[in-house]
Formats: sequence, C-alpha cells, structure tokens
Amino acid sequence: MTTTSKITHQKSRINHHTSIITHHTSIIPSSHINNQALKIIYQTLLILASLIPLSAQNIVLPDILSLEESLTRFHNIEKAAQLKAFDQTKSADWKDLLPSVGVAYTPMGAPRPAASWSPLQILDRKEKERKRKLDRESLILNFDILLTDRLYKLRQLYHDYQIDQQALRTTMETIEIDEKLFAITEKKYQENIIKPSEYLGAKKAMLMTRGGVQAEEQGLYKKKNEILYMAKWD
Repeated sequence: MTTTSKITHQKSRINHHTSIITHHTSIIPSSHINNQALKIIYQTLLILASLIPLSAQNIVLPDILSLEESLTRFHNIEKAAQLKAFDQTKSADWKDLLPSVGVAYTPMGAPRPAASWSPLQILDRKEKERKRKLDRESLILNFDILLTDRLYKLRQLYHDYQIDQQALRTTMETIEIDEKLFAITEKKYQENIIKPSEYLGAKKAMLMTRGGVQAEEQGLYKKKNEILYMAKWD
C-alpha cells in the first residue's frame, strides 16, 4: 500500500465519519441540539484522532552504511580527543634528568645545599616512556574494540527495526480489509439491518485493531530514535 493510497484511504474514512456527524446532528430535535450534538461531535472527533497515522511522523531510517559512517566519525573524534588529552599529560623529558636538590653537611657539621644525580634516572626515564607507549597503544586498542562493539549493536538494532517494519506493513494491509468490513457493518447498522449490539461489538473490535496498529507504529518510531541516537546521526 503506497503512501498516496494510504492518505487517500484515510481521507475517505475521515469524510465518512464527517458525514455521520452531519446526519446525526440533522435529526436531533432543536431542544436537545446542544447536549446531544456536542456528545456526538466529541465521540466522532475521538474516532477521527484515531485515524491519523503515526507514519506521518516519518519512521523511515537512513541506510545502514550511512548510519555506520556517522557512528564511525563520532567514534574517531572521541578517540582523537582522548589521545590528545593523554599526550598532553606527558612531562618534558629534560625534567626527568634534573639532579635532586637537598641538604648536605660539611665536616664541621654545618649545613649546605647539595645536588645529586644518578645514572639510574636515565633508565627510569626510559621505563616511563615504555610504559606510556604501552598505555597509549592500549587506549587505541580499547577504542578499536569499542567501535566494533558499537557497530555490531547498531546492525542488530537496524535488523530488528527492519523486521518490525515489515510486520507493520503486513498489519496495515490487514487493517485495510478490516476497515472495509467495518464500513459494511456500519452501513448495515445505519439501515437498521443489524442489531446495535452487533454493531457495537464490531466497532469495539475495530477500535482495538486500530489501537494495536498505533502501538506498533509508536514502537517502531521509538526504535528509530534509538538507532539514530546510537549512530550519532545529525
């Protein structure tokens, strides 16, 4: 069922219920026109509200490749920021080679300033550099693993979304038939061919069916927003 045919179908249903308002209000005595007319109009407006499809809010997603590219761009920006912060915490190499300043004493016991330096400082500096290099590589590896995990979750959500979208299409085709059957039942009721109880039962079933479709559409719309958020879509 195309978007154009859906809109046309919805308009015909709305026009149908609008004609019901005109019919009922025309047969109401003038002494009761206020209360009864308002009641009928209110009830019919509720029906018209249920006919407006959530699909008008556009529940179509971008293709999966575009979503993956968006997520990857965000991930790379995040990784670059973390690496920049990591690199800026490194102290200058020359500071590690400065002698240690302290206090020494002369043979006479008088204090005097003193400075000491050890070759071990060079070895310690090399060990720090090695550790920082490993920490940086570990940070990059963690981000690579995180991207793989994010892309996997994104693909899973997108796959689930496609399944729900196809189920909704099938439901919409089914409800189109149900709407036609209900229109026949409603016409029979207006012509006093069937009992009010039979009509009310059919109306209740139809309203429940419409509510089920709206719940599916709302679920699909929420899943769309979840996917767009995960993909960091602009």
